Amino acid sequence: MLKGGMWGYVGLPAPENWTVSEYYQTTLSQVFTVTRSGIPNDLKINIEAGETTVEYYENGALVPTRIKQLKAEGETVTPIDSTNVKSGSHLSNL
Repeated sequence: MLKGGMWGYVGLPAPENWTVSEYYQTTLSQVFTVTRSGIPNDLKINIEAGETTVEYYENGALVPTRIKQLKAEGETVTPIDSTNVKSGSHLSNL
């Protein structure tokens, strides 16, 4: 789940092996779910300037199993915990 901040996603012609919810205005969030585990999936998420929270829910968990805060400035997105730093306006392997 992505929360807060601004983002967009690209998966042409459609996200491969992903289900994407509508954007929830009340919580400023959107849910991205891998449809089938163990097979390839592809989806590019563009993070805009500001802070965005990534919540991971694994194996049917009802509460996040992991939370990552991302901070975007210009063309650089940096996790506040300094792991998985990726240059550019999109992230690989959130």
